[in-house]
Amino acid sequence: MNHLLLSLTTIIATTTTLHYHPATANEAEYYDYHAEHYNELCTGSNSLRCGSGYTCRKGYKDYERKGFPAELVNALPFFEITSIENEYCDCHEEEGGGGGLHMTGVVCTTMFERCPDQDTICFHGAPCVKGAATATATGDDDDTYYCDCSNTVPVDVLYTGRHCEYPVTTVCDTPVEYDVSESGQWMCANGGSCRQRSDDGFIGTTCNCPPGFEGLHCEYPQGTAPVCNLDCFHDGICKIGVKDYQSISPPLREYFEQQTDSDGLVGEAQQHCVCPKGFTGRQCEASILVCGGDDNSSTTTHSCLNGGDCGTITSLPPSSSSSSSSSRGGIGETEYVYCDCGAAASNSTTTQEGGGLEVQFAGNACESSSSTFCTAPDGFDPLDFYCTNGGICGENSWDECNCSADYSGPRCEFLVQYHTRCDMQCENGGTCFFGGPPTTTPYDGIDLELQPSPKQQQQQPQLPSTTKSYCRCPDGFIGVHCETKIEICGKFEHHCLNGGLCVLDADEYTCQCPFDGLIPHAGEYCQHAATEICKGTRESFCTNHGKCKNVIELDHPGCVCSDGFKGNYCEITPQTHVVKVIVKDLMWLYMTLFLVTTVSFAMLLLYYHLPRGVTMVSVPEEEEEEEDVVDVSPEYVLPEFKHYLN
Repeated sequence: MNHLLLSLTTIIATTTTLHYHPATANEAEYYDYHAEHYNELCTGSNSLRCGSGYTCRKGYKDYERKGFPAELVNALPFFEITSIENEYCDCHEEEGGGGGLHMTGVVCTTMFERCPDQDTICFHGAPCVKGAATATATGDDDDTYYCDCSNTVPVDVLYTGRHCEYPVTTVCDTPVEYDVSESGQWMCANGGSCRQRSDDGFIGTTCNCPPGFEGLHCEYPQGTAPVCNLDCFHDGICKIGVKDYQSISPPLREYFEQQTDSDGLVGEAQQHCVCPKGFTGRQCEASILVCGGDDNSSTTTHSCLNGGDCGTITSLPPSSSSSSSSSRGGIGETEYVYCDCGAAASNSTTTQEGGGLEVQFAGNACESSSSTFCTAPDGFDPLDFYCTNGGICGENSWDECNCSADYSGPRCEFLVQYHTRCDMQCENGGTCFFGGPPTTTPYDGIDLELQPSPKQQQQQPQLPSTTKSYCRCPDGFIGVHCETKIEICGKFEHHCLNGGLCVLDADEYTCQCPFDGLIPHAGEYCQHAATEICKGTRESFCTNHGKCKNVIELDHPGCVCSDGFKGNYCEITPQTHVVKVIVKDLMWLYMTLFLVTTVSFAMLLLYYHLPRGVTMVSVPEEEEEEEDVVDVSPEYVLPEFKHYLN
């Protein structure tokens, strides 16, 4: 529009007389002088050129009559000029109700928007932003609006202030980048100058403000700056107004804006924290890591919050073989960047709602924190079962969380307008969840041999997802897609797969494998699916690409196995057979060594517990009696002992 491009500087250069808003002492005389000419249309050929839809009138422009509050009219420079050669352009400001851009100024060159609350006015194209609702004296909610100074026009000019009314006059070369502007540089308005500080790079008072102004950017008239007392983390700086989220992606921007609540209000101002590089959020509570680019990149590919790690998934074109070698950035490849939230951590390591459990994070950028922990099945890590953003746990441990109207996703981790579909093809009632698989399961100590289900074998290879995901399986099912049924025998002494039943035989469990399913199975754990069905009953089949023997008079003639497989159904793998032989030999060796060691030890104990001088060699009884009879002759007895022989 022509009136948007009209330059006030050009008009002033071609005119001779400017009339300013009068001082208080001369206000009555000024108004009386122009009262008789107010509202008259301009008549001369040299009258002001007003844009399309605007009218040139004689006299001066009364901005207060146009609906602007007196404190703004008396403070802002573009309200000081009220006429040029006793003429002004009527921009019809009073017709601009809540919403929509309108123009003001002596020649209608300054954009403004009157917010729906009819009290807040935003200048220079800054949009009205709805804040949290506050309760009024009548008990009703009163919506509060603020001006977003990060979206002003022209784009090469920065504005600050409660109404985005003051242009930035100085940009500071700060030692630490802050999210106060798109460039990360601090800025001053109203002629404020940069103050260099060396105390740990703190820049809270970087601007030296001229007389009459105060604030972090000299954006408030003296004595009007509201008190900011919000607690900021990671050396953030408390500030009044709408936070500038231009440095992060639109989904994250909307997420943080939605998280702002009534706690951020002080009077009619909104509090937030200006964050140093590496942190974001209303209170700088979330760390942020930029993925897929360097620090000097003008565009951000992806960002991870709260300690999440950057990850990449490379997908080949559909015509490529999954076994083909590929390098990063190869022809036809697509590389996706995602956030691995498994490493994410919170500033506060516990949450009351979680019963003392560590805070967990989910979402495309790990932005959503756990709000509720769900009951985890035995053997699973309790930290893997949670909901975010007020979600309610599902009826079963493998169910999605029940989300409010504003959120979606398995854990309610996405805003509904940025919903991301979890595309893992889960079977048997399993549910797709984002992130890595469970950190612990009851089956961690079992050596499982899993094969793709018939459904998975018939499907085309699935292209890699743009995010990391897994299937959470119902009770009794395992596998990448929950494709395998499992039954645990006893206290994990054995297990049976694919519908096999545990059978206790002589204190040892075996599996009774099913033959009546879609595909019969065999093996120690029923882990091998039939690859060929023989003639006759369904109990006659071969696995591992064995071939049926041509003996029709038997129910199961057996199989001709290949590649070293053995067994009636070729269900014994070469490795399994070798392992079993080795295990059997080791068991016999162990038993032999055990018996020899036990007998030797018992003999040693017996030897050391007998009295000394007692021989363990037995003597014939008659020889012992002869030794007991002693023939004592008197001649061999000393005289003093002979009387004992009488």
